[in-house]
Amino acid sequence: MKGARLSLSLVFIAIGIGLAAQAAYVDVVVTKDGNTYKGVLLENRLGDYVKIEIAGGSIIKVDYSNIVALNKEAAQGVSTQGASAQVEAVPPGPSPDMGGGAFDAAQARLSGLPRAELRSIDLGDLGIKSWAPADRKRLYNSLRKTNAPGAFVLNLLLPFGIGSYIQGDTTTGTYQLLSSVGLVVGSITGILYKTTSKTGTDGYYEETELTPAGCLIYINYLAAYADGLVSPWLFQKDYNQELQKAIGP
Repeated sequence: MKGARLSLSLVFIAIGIGLAAQAAYVDVVVTKDGNTYKGVLLENRLGDYVKIEIAGGSIIKVDYSNIVALNKEAAQGVSTQGASAQVEAVPPGPSPDMGGGAFDAAQARLSGLPRAELRSIDLGDLGIKSWAPADRKRLYNSLRKTNAPGAFVLNLLLPFGIGSYIQGDTTTGTYQLLSSVGLVVGSITGILYKTTSKTGTDGYYEETELTPAGCLIYINYLAAYADGLVSPWLFQKDYNQELQKAIGP
């Protein structure tokens, strides 16, 4: 009987120690908008939201996109000598709404924008300058160009600058288009070659040779073709640099 009472006492002591340990700390939610909530964490849906009960019994729901950190700190009036508070890393959640759809608005504003406009665009009206670096990086990663390999292959196999136009490089695409059209027109109209009748030991024969105009057309076409193989990589690099400047570090 005494043994049973002793065992029961040890159980209550263990429970008391556990409760005391829990009471030694409070959960802390720090948000991007500068708020700090202290209390008991009731629910933690990773990547979605947390619910914390603060003093007075109010329950606060905070989206993960607005959380800077989840901490535990010593409760007031409780000694925690020899113990350390735990800090929970906040895993990345889905793309943040950025307060009223600003993320989507900035994405729509920048998507498909010509490189020349990126150099002068002012996104202050969308509040991007006040975003956290991680949010600006997420916006950059969602918009940066990665289609140089596809444009290269299309320019390699197809004429008329199709790959460059698809990539968004209208300058190179137009150069390739005009050079290809010039080659086609020159072939149809006979500008590329001239045929001369000559007399030989076997009688009359015709000799075809490239004209000076035809030589220029071919040189221009080959230069445009070579440009179409190099430009996708240079355009992608320059575009992404301008995009980074527009969004900010």
